[in-house]
Amino acid sequence: MGDGAAARAVPGRGRSTERFDAFISYSRGDEPLAAALERAMERYATPFYRRRRLSVFRDATSMTVDPDLWEAITHPMDRARFVIVLCSGHAVDSKWVNREIAYGIETKGIDRLVPVVLEGTWRWDSEQGRFATGADVGVPPAFLGAYAAEPLYSDLRSLAGVDPKELRRDRAFRVELTKLVSRVTGTPVEQLAGEERKVRRRTVQLFAGAFALVTALALLAGVMAVRAVTQERLATDREREAVEARNEAVGARNAAVAAQNDAVVARDEAEASEARARAEARRNLASALAGASDDQLDVDRALALLLAATAQRLDPGAATDAALLGAVVAESRSTGRFDPWTAMGDGEPELLALSPSGRYAAFARFVNGSQGSQVTFVEVAAGFRILGSTFGGADPTVVFASDAPRAVILGGGPRTSSREDREGRQIFGDDLRAVELDRPAAADGSLGPIQPPPFAGHGFARARMAVSGDGRIVAVGRRDGTLHIEDLAADTASERLVAWDVAVTAVAVSDDGSRVAAVSGDTVTVFAPDRNEPIAVYPLPRAFVFAAPSGAVAVAFAGSDDRLAVVTSFGVENLSGSLVVVDTLSGTPLTNEVSFGDLDPDEVSLVVSDDGSLVAAGAANSVVLDLASADDAPVRITGRVLAVDAPGRRILTDDPSGRVTVRSVDDGRARALPVSPEPARSGSGGRRVVD
Repeated sequence: MGDGAAARAVPGRGRSTERFDAFISYSRGDEPLAAALERAMERYATPFYRRRRLSVFRDATSMTVDPDLWEAITHPMDRARFVIVLCSGHAVDSKWVNREIAYGIETKGIDRLVPVVLEGTWRWDSEQGRFATGADVGVPPAFLGAYAAEPLYSDLRSLAGVDPKELRRDRAFRVELTKLVSRVTGTPVEQLAGEERKVRRRTVQLFAGAFALVTALALLAGVMAVRAVTQERLATDREREAVEARNEAVGARNAAVAAQNDAVVARDEAEASEARARAEARRNLASALAGASDDQLDVDRALALLLAATAQRLDPGAATDAALLGAVVAESRSTGRFDPWTAMGDGEPELLALSPSGRYAAFARFVNGSQGSQVTFVEVAAGFRILGSTFGGADPTVVFASDAPRAVILGGGPRTSSREDREGRQIFGDDLRAVELDRPAAADGSLGPIQPPPFAGHGFARARMAVSGDGRIVAVGRRDGTLHIEDLAADTASERLVAWDVAVTAVAVSDDGSRVAAVSGDTVTVFAPDRNEPIAVYPLPRAFVFAAPSGAVAVAFAGSDDRLAVVTSFGVENLSGSLVVVDTLSGTPLTNEVSFGDLDPDEVSLVVSDDGSLVAAGAANSVVLDLASADDAPVRITGRVLAVDAPGRRILTDDPSGRVTVRSVDDGRARALPVSPEPARSGSGGRRVVD
C-alpha cells in the first residue's frame, strides 16, 4: 500500500454524505503541512465566533472508514468541487497521490485540480507543451502531459523549514492562501484580502477590548479588596472592643452568679441538713413506736396495734411492716379468730396492695416448702380484721376493684399450670384468681376463688393486669404481645393480639368495663371486651418511642372511656417521665405532653379523680393536669401523688421523707396532715395505679 489518502485510510463501514469545497490530496510525509493548510482555508477571513468559511476534506479528519479502500477515497472526491494537490518529492513517488490526480482529471477535469508546490523544480517546456523532467523535478507524474499550457499553481517552496504551526503568521503564506481561497471560491483576491484584514482588525479590537475590560475589572477588584481589608480591620477592631466589653460584663455576671450559687448551695445544704434531720427523726420515732408496740403486745394489744400502724405510716419498711403484722396476729389470737401466720414460716411479710378506698389491704409471706407465698387480706377500716388467705404463688400481684369488695390475684393457683403459645411451645406460669372479700372464709381461713374458677390454667408469666371498677372485667397483658380479657359475670374469656412478640407493658380498664387499653412497644391499642377487632390503634407521643426497654409505663382511663391518661419513662441511663391525655377514638392528644423529671420506674404513680377532671403522675416529682380548666398549664409539685379530690380541688402527696401533705390545685398552698391509717380516703376516693 502506498502513502497517499488510501494508505492513511482505515477500513470500515459508513460514508459521509457531506459536500466539500475542496479535497486535499497529499503524501504521508506532508501531513503536518496538509493539516495546517486545511485549518487555514476553513477559517480564512472568518471570525472565531462564526462557522468555518470552507468545507475541506482531508482523510485524517473527514474520511469515514469503509471496507472498499479506493471507493472510500473517490466518494469524497466526487463530492468535492476542487482537488488541491500538495506537490513534493513525497508526492512524486506516491502511486496513491498520482492515482488520485488521475481520477480527479478524469472525473472533474484538469481545471478543477489546484497544484500547491512545496519543493522541487516546476519548469514548463514551451516547445514540447509540457513540464520539463529531471532529477529534481517536483511535478507528480500524473500531471506530466495533463496540461496544454502552463498552469497556475500556489508556490510555497519559500516556506520550506518553517514550522507548520507558525505558517499563518507568515506573510508569503497568507498571500498564497488568499490566491488559493480565491481559486476555490471564485471571489476576487482583493476582496478576500480586504475581508481578511477586516476580520484580523476586528479580532485585535475584540481582544484589546477584552484585555482592557479584564484589566479594569482587576483594578476594580484590587480597589474593592483594599477597601474590604480596611473595612475588615475596622470591624476587627470594633469586634475586639465589643468582646472586651462583653468579657467584662460576663466577668461581672459570673461573679454575681458565683455569689448567688454560693448562697443557693448554702441554702440547699441547710435544707438538705434539715430534711435529713427530719427523716432521721421520723425513722427514730417509727423505730421507737415499733419497739413500744412489741412491748405492749402482752399488756395492751389495742395500744400495740395503734402504735404499730402509726410506725408503719411514718416509715414504711420491713421492720414496721413486721411490727404491724405482729400486732394484727396478737389481736386476732386474743379474739379467737383464725391465725393465718402460724404456718407461714419465718419470712418477712410484705404489703402487696391497698384498695382505692383504703378499706382493704393484702399482705404476702413466704410459705416454707410450698414454693410460693400466702396472701392474706385484712379489713383496715375494721381494725385490721383478717378476712382470710389464699395461695399466692412465687411472685403474686394483687389488684382491688374500686367499686366492689373484690380482688384479683395473679400468681395464685397450681404451679403446674401451662399453655401453648402461638408457635406451640409450652409456657408455664401462675394463674389468675378472683376472690370475694365480703364472703365468709372457709373453716381453715382460706378465701377460695369465685365458683366456678374461670381462670384455671392460663399460665400468665410476668404480665400486666387491670380490673374494672365493679371488678367484673379483668385484663392481663402478656410478654408475647397478647391481651387476655375475662368477663367474670358472663364467665367468658377471650384473647386479643396487640403486637407480634412485643410485650404488653401496661393495661387499663374503664370503670364501666366497656373499654380496655393496652400498650405494646410504641403503640396504644383500645379494645371492647365484646368485640374481637380493636376500636382504635394509634402511636404514642414521640418521646415514648425512645423509652428504655425497662422503663415503667402506666395507663388509666380519665373519667370516661374516651379519655386515656398515659405516663411512661424515656431515656437510656437517666430516666425521665412524662404524662399526656389522649382521645381513645381518634388518637389525638387532648393535652400537651408534660415531663415530670427524674423517674424511678418502681415508684411511678398515675392517679385519676373519680370524675376524671384531675390527672396526676410522677415519682419524686409529680405533675397534675386539670382537664376541666381552660388553662392547660400543669401544676408541678414535689413528692408522689397518693390521691386527688376533684370537688375540693385538693391533692394528697407524700415526699421522700414520709411527710403527708395536702395541696390546693388552684393556689398550690400546702399543709401537713397528721398520719392517718387511711391516707387514700383524704380525698374523694381517687384511684391510684402503680405499675
